[in-house]
Amino acid sequence: MYAAAKSSGSALPNAPSSSCPAAVWFAFGCTARAWWGLLLSALVVSLFGCADSSDEPKPNPAYAAEFAKALADAPNDYVREVLIDGIITYAEIQDAQSRVVDCINSSDIGFSEVGYVSNEYGTHESLTLGYPAIASEDAVTDVVQGCELQWLPFDTLYRSTVNDPGNVGFHELVARCLVRHGVMPPGFTGENYLEAHMQYYDTYGTRVCDAKIGCGLVEIQIPPDAPPLKLPGGVPTSDPQVQACQTNPNS
Repeated sequence: MYAAAKSSGSALPNAPSSSCPAAVWFAFGCTARAWWGLLLSALVVSLFGCADSSDEPKPNPAYAAEFAKALADAPNDYVREVLIDGIITYAEIQDAQSRVVDCINSSDIGFSEVGYVSNEYGTHESLTLGYPAIASEDAVTDVVQGCELQWLPFDTLYRSTVNDPGNVGFHELVARCLVRHGVMPPGFTGENYLEAHMQYYDTYGTRVCDAKIGCGLVEIQIPPDAPPLKLPGGVPTSDPQVQACQTNPNS
């Protein structure tokens, strides 16, 4: 995921647009499954700078299957080395981000100011960059996606293990957050949350397939005159607390 700006100053943010409400973005992603968050992790070290063994990260059994698949799909030895121990650390994320930046800068497009920045909530880091106005947006996308797939294909897996250690799923985390903050009653589940969205998208949404990748990843567009999406009980997803839970379900 990245935000880009041409040298002319026009912005191309990689974030929900007016045709892609936040609920669509977080439930499916405007490329079907964009994940929501990256909470920065830190190792606790002792007074003398040595990490206590009890604080060292350990493989999470809840993600054993995901790690096995990621390892099987690893594009190179570097990625395999990161995944082989069943742990992804923030230091490894930073190293991979550095490799992505170097990869992008090595292209002949003429990128500038390439780097990763945290969002306003501190829950996710996005790639930002600038490029010449004459550059093809398709070429820019190909370079960025190619570099991230080569060096940082485990970003989503890392964020999932940090933000959802139980591997219960984003929708369940949002539902629990809504119950915790009193927006929805006890017993409201991730399935209820997802069902409300699915019914809305089936009624008002239009799936737009990508010319390059077909319909495997789709954008769901909602017409501007469509009524607001509401959860059971009539709570609109534009409610500030609903938005907060969708942005950071652990809040």
